[in-house]
This record gives sequence, structure tokens and C-alpha cells, in this order.
Amino acid sequence: MTPEELAKHSKLIDRSVSWIEERTNDIWYRYEEIDNCHTDECEGERDQLRRDMDHYLGKLQGENKLIDKYEEILHNTTGIK
Repeated sequence: MTPEELAKHSKLIDRSVSWIEERTNDIWYRYEEIDNCHTDECEGERDQLRRDMDHYLGKLQGENKLIDKYEEILHNTTGIK
């Protein structure tokens, strides 16, 4: 993989992580908004928000694996740590 390709992938990962951060912040904000609500509707929404948060945290873990992979490639090709 060339340095240009690594840079391109790095930018894609950065945008993806930023997008995930926005989504998780939105979820957390909404969760806090309904924190004191105890209706069935609110309970259902909280359950959905938890599932959504788990989904995005899983995506973030995947991005972290890609970061590690590209760091290793960068190190192996350039010697930069």
C-alpha cells in the first residue's frame, strides 16, 4: 500500500469515526432527555437507544482495528511508528 493510499484510508477512517461520534452523542443526549420518563413508550425508546449505541460502539471497534492495521502497514513500509 502506498503512502497516498494510506493517507486516503486515514481520511476515510477519520470521517467515519467523526460520524460515529456524532451518532453516539445524539443517542446519549436523547437518552438523557427521557431519563426520568417511566412510561412503556420511554422504556421502549431507551431499549432502542441502547441497541443503537451498542451498534455504533461495535462499528467504532471495527474502525480501531482498521487503524491498528494501517499503523502496522505504515510501520512496515516506512519504519515510522
